[in-house]
Amino acid sequence: MDLRLSLPILLLVAAVSLAAGVDTALRNESPGFHLQPAGPAAGGWTALTMIGRFGGSPELSWSRVPPGTESLVLVARDDSAVARGKIFWAVWGIDPERRALPAGLPRRARVDGLYQARVADGRPGFAAPAVELGVGQRLRLTLYALDRRLDLEPGADAARVEASLRGHVVGTAHWILGGGW
Repeated sequence: MDLRLSLPILLLVAAVSLAAGVDTALRNESPGFHLQPAGPAAGGWTALTMIGRFGGSPELSWSRVPPGTESLVLVARDDSAVARGKIFWAVWGIDPERRALPAGLPRRARVDGLYQARVADGRPGFAAPAVELGVGQRLRLTLYALDRRLDLEPGADAARVEASLRGHVVGTAHWILGGGW
């Protein structure tokens, strides 16, 4: 390929990657590692917001946890233009042998051996996004497989939980809703 054509293509790929918010420090795709909604949340966005407003967190399940995983961490982020990446749920201390989170986890820092972070509204646990999914809105739930357990106090700030993942991610699984740009 002509070098004059290669450079613009490389620049375009770099720009698209940056625009997509690719964070290579936290991204480690694992073939087969899969996160999915379960129960009523399987219906998608409307079910997720309704669960959050009236009953708490959604039921989630996953499969094929990468080898070498010592713990799992779930981070749910509202990537809409208005929310600008606000974290609305973060859970850590998830045993790698576990394959699901139940619906309706109480909004407490410690629940059944799991830890929930303080999120955007200042309280621990799932804080459902306040608006219905529309153009330019996207929710991203990411399950991180880590090579260690996090040593954080229950109810730690969600940003601190996310920062502690760096350098320890052995795999990621995603559930993305929306994205109607």
